[in-house]
Amino acid sequence: MNPLPIHPRIVLIALLAALSGISAGAQHQIPANPPPSPPPTPAQAVRPEKTQLQEIMGLIQQELGVRIEGSWTIYVHDSLERPVHDLFKPRERDTSMNDTVEYSNIAADAGSCSITFHLRTTRNGNLTNDSPFIVDLHNVQFVTVSTTKKETNDYLFLAGGASSRFTAEVTPDFFVLHVKGSPGSQDYSAFAFSSEETANRVANLMNQAIQLCNKSK
Repeated sequence: MNPLPIHPRIVLIALLAALSGISAGAQHQIPANPPPSPPPTPAQAVRPEKTQLQEIMGLIQQELGVRIEGSWTIYVHDSLERPVHDLFKPRERDTSMNDTVEYSNIAADAGSCSITFHLRTTRNGNLTNDSPFIVDLHNVQFVTVSTTKKETNDYLFLAGGASSRFTAEVTPDFFVLHVKGSPGSQDYSAFAFSSEETANRVANLMNQAIQLCNKSK
């Protein structure tokens, strides 16, 4: 929470020369229509979609790198004189939380149409997640980009209900790329970026990869 090599199509052209014993007075006759080249072997017949997928997954790997790190502080205010939701401790009307996120061992693999990584997160120095994840692009149906501030405020609203007076500021604000499966499924992962441009660029690449992965089913 290693760059893969991009494999271009390799075209092998075999030049065949027919050698035969010819006497000193013999003449070479060049055929008007040379015989056609033999058909490519299965190893040579690379599908265009596969090559394109390899290139796109290579670009995703370049954008993600092998490690992403980020940290931000969330400032929460509740205008009502009541305890804040259990997630936000201590139970005060105004509180702050320091979050860190680290994605490591990131690998985008075209062969399996997957992105694997290890996610480690903390809140106020306490470990909140330390697990490996895999994103199977065959199962992804939605790719969205949001911000940590918007997502925190959306969560606070859901936690407090219609009478909620929770508001949050996040410094610095990060851009979160979500990959989600079908509605209601548990297929869900997110990547945090300090740059909105990078988040949108990776989202676009992932959408292209998802389309190609679904074609290869």
